[in-house]
Amino acid sequence: MQTLSRRPMAFGYARVSDMKQIQQNDSVPIQQDRIESYYKFKLAPKGVDFGGIEWDPWGVSAFKQPFHRREAAKRLMSIMQPGDHMIVDKIDRLTRRIRDLYSVTDWMEKHQISLHVCTFLGTDMDFSTPVGALIFGVFGLLADFESKQISERQNTHNSACRAKGLCISKYPAPGTEYYWKKGQDGKKRRYAKWSATDRAIMAELVILREQAHLSWDEISDTIEIHLAQQNGRQFKKSAFYQRRWPREKCRRAYVVEKYYQDHNIRDVTEIPASLGILADKHAKANHYK
Repeated sequence: MQTLSRRPMAFGYARVSDMKQIQQNDSVPIQQDRIESYYKFKLAPKGVDFGGIEWDPWGVSAFKQPFHRREAAKRLMSIMQPGDHMIVDKIDRLTRRIRDLYSVTDWMEKHQISLHVCTFLGTDMDFSTPVGALIFGVFGLLADFESKQISERQNTHNSACRAKGLCISKYPAPGTEYYWKKGQDGKKRRYAKWSATDRAIMAELVILREQAHLSWDEISDTIEIHLAQQNGRQFKKSAFYQRRWPREKCRRAYVVEKYYQDHNIRDVTEIPASLGILADKHAKANHYK
């Protein structure tokens, strides 16, 4: 008995990484409309069926996360077959890194997948042709360059803010707190300063971990008992007890305090913008045991 083979199918892919793109009419629903319109006028007349559109949740960065590691992309790569078509609204919805670009195009070529971009210099483009592949590579380089330029400008801005003592994150770094101050122009701005209480606890964390060799649960209990005594209440080892310093917070605060000590951080303006990410990475990898 012969197995019936399906006709070629077209699948769409959409992604939004930040609110600015939504404000620029690049939201997922708008991308979906343009993808569906492209299919209707370009591929449907050729006998290509429509397989639907996959999209990644809000906040997925094409620069930080390669295409093959995104959930929507994984689903597409698992169901697409030779002869199928992938439609994206713009090149940067697919990737913003040239290495990832080459990886994606190599996978498509090996699996005989045709790539189509809806919005390309005011027109549409089929990149499965040799000329299209050449143009795709050039504009992939431009997308990679643009992404690096944005990152460089952001780092410059963060450095200028740190030099003034301004906060550069929504959440204060462990051991610091925010306060508002009115500038010469009359506008209130948020500044960062050390939290004497938190820094004292963080210093104690290091001693309990390195000299007393306590576990993270024991350190959390020790701190909570001390805080409860200070506030005239009783500490209870219960899931209903609202801990200020649970185990994971202690781990993270310990990593940050070690970073402050190892790098001789004396002022909040010296704290790197990426400290939160570094702390999470080191805490998970258990670099400071």
